[in-house]
Amino acid sequence: MANERWEKEKLKSPNRNLCTCYDVPKKDIMMVIEKGAHTIDSVSAKTYGCQGSRCCERQVQFLIDVFTQSE
Repeated sequence: MANERWEKEKLKSPNRNLCTCYDVPKKDIMMVIEKGAHTIDSVSAKTYGCQGSRCCERQVQFLIDVFTQSE
């Protein structure tokens, strides 16, 4: 079950593009993390995020860390 920090993060601008290169919204990245994508490579394989300039890598890793700390 996700922790309070994860739930709060889900409410912060869920529709904004976390990955601007491939127009991947934050909510899509969070959804695949919830379904088991716990590495940048696995998130990228499911969403195309982090495949462009990789500028969103730190943000994606942050979300992975927040979610996995709640497990």
